[in-house]
Amino acid sequence: MNSNERRMSPRKPFAAPIRFRLLSEEVAASIGISKASSSFALIGRTAVASVDQFEGKAIDISERGVCFLSGEKIAVGESIEMHFTLPRDLTGRNTEDVRCSARVVHVDEAAPSGAWRVGTYVESYKPLSSYRSWDN
Repeated sequence: MNSNERRMSPRKPFAAPIRFRLLSEEVAASIGISKASSSFALIGRTAVASVDQFEGKAIDISERGVCFLSGEKIAVGESIEMHFTLPRDLTGRNTEDVRCSARVVHVDEAAPSGAWRVGTYVESYKPLSSYRSWDN
């Protein structure tokens, strides 16, 4: 591991579309996202989850985080809910649609595309379907 690397879980390349929405402080707390009061940015958000869904493209993933590109600028400390599909080569099982609650930990402007590179800390992963089949 690189001496400057602080991650506890290894990242894996993960190129997939994602959908996300911003959560208010009250909604984030109700689903168990913890945050320091000084680092949470609640700029003009109401007490409900944002109805606006945004799209992005995942770059990499680990069991503790997801990095993705977004045309929407998001503030560090924001709580978000993401939806995406985990592919078979990452899970070792069938593809799995998941929803995760996360907190934005860094935002960098990406190269020529003008998109923002958003790094998140995932608080929880939840499968969207609870069925189980013999082949997964």
